[in-house]
Amino acid sequence: QRLTQELLEGRFRGLDRRWQEATGRKFHASCHDALLVAQCSAGRSVELPDSLRQNGSLVEEALAFNAALATARFRNEAAWQLLAAPALFELKDFVKAQVEGRVPSLAIWATHDTT
Repeated sequence: QRLTQELLEGRFRGLDRRWQEATGRKFHASCHDALLVAQCSAGRSVELPDSLRQNGSLVEEALAFNAALATARFRNEAAWQLLAAPALFELKDFVKAQVEGRVPSLAIWATHDTT
């Protein structure tokens, strides 16, 4: 909440007001997924309201806000360590079991594409 407020009062001053005026709804920091799906699917999967289709700069600003928020949230190294630690411990245990021949081979694949 604090980071959201700091961004809305700083670099993205007025975004929440402009969003409210354009959509009639309160701006939520978590709206980025729907915006990305709408953009990537050219409106076939998620259709944007006319007020947003006609105001691409507002959509771009909302996406930039979300990217800035995500960056600010995870800039703290301790936060990353706490977030990743459980998965890393599980991976360590799995690799040990794999070396000992108790589990099948492990393949890891991850992707995130917002083009």
